Amino acid sequence: MHVLDTLIHFSYRILNGARIAYWFIVRPRTAGAHCLIEHDGAFLLIRNSYGLRLWTLPGGGIRHGETPAEAVTREVREEVGISLAHVESLGSYVSTAEFKTDTVYCFYGSVPNDAYTIDNGEVVQAEWFPADALPEARTLVAENTVRMLREHTRSD
Repeated sequence: MHVLDTLIHFSYRILNGARIAYWFIVRPRTAGAHCLIEHDGAFLLIRNSYGLRLWTLPGGGIRHGETPAEAVTREVREEVGISLAHVESLGSYVSTAEFKTDTVYCFYGSVPNDAYTIDNGEVVQAEWFPADALPEARTLVAENTVRMLREHTRSD
């Protein structure tokens, strides 16, 4: 790893700690969007440079004036360099983890190839996993979105 990458990862970890302290004091309402991306029966999961570094899905906060679909499309492009032509909403849920009330919008998208380019500051690793062999150490976001996709697929 290059020195610059190390400094960037360190900065994300410090900023994440400050953000969680702020959330503890203020208890804000936030909204985020995440996408389960599929290619040829496998899902792309990432590990962020901050937090517990569990496997999760590309995504992040929704900016003022953005729809959840616009936010997830932007976040996927920023984090893994994938331009999604279409995303399908799977639903949403409310999380009170990290001392905030967070509405999490979950999406599904598929891509024609397995190419990606990670943002070295925010993402330390990305990997395709077969749908039936997902890593055990994954976030609630990943867990809930996979469950929503399975429920969505069963209801079709």
